[in-house]
Amino acid sequence: MRTVSRVIWWERVVVLVQYTQACMKEAMRIMTPVGMEMPRYVIPGGIVIGGQFFLPEGTEVGAAGFTFHRAEAAYGQDAKLFKPERWLDIRDDERAILERNYLVVRNM
Repeated sequence: MRTVSRVIWWERVVVLVQYTQACMKEAMRIMTPVGMEMPRYVIPGGIVIGGQFFLPEGTEVGAAGFTFHRAEAAYGQDAKLFKPERWLDIRDDERAILERNYLVVRNM
């Protein structure tokens, strides 16, 4: 096999692996494996929710991944659709928003 052929082959493998990873992330986002809320604690100084409710620091709060993963503010107007492409070819700031709102267990 010529070197050029190997490079082209490897580039195709990389693209396929990236798409497979995007499919896995999207599947985990749409069909969240954790059905219960994921507890979090309010930051120092407290927080106002929805402009109405003040929660003091240290208060335990939580959101179910199922609803959280459908947030249009994070995933766009098509948040309810399976769309692996949302994870591909995006800017670093866009990726940071997706990752920050992606509530799955990591590094097990």
